[in-house]
Amino acid sequence: MLQALVTGASNKLIAIKLGITEATVKVHLKTLLRKIDVNNRTQAAIWAMNNGFTAQGAPVPTRCLNAA
Repeated sequence: MLQALVTGASNKLIAIKLGITEATVKVHLKTLLRKIDVNNRTQAAIWAMNNGFTAQGAPVPTRCLNAA
């Protein structure tokens, strides 16, 4: 869902891609917005990019921990 938001996909496109209804996308999107504490899909896309999500695939690590 976050990857789709980063690309600017509509609810309809997300529904088709995931094989679910648009109503289900809206429910999941509302839950996602609440969980990451943002107000809209644009803020969610920004949050996703700031937390390592890309349009192409899985999350990318944003930090490396080096052993001492």
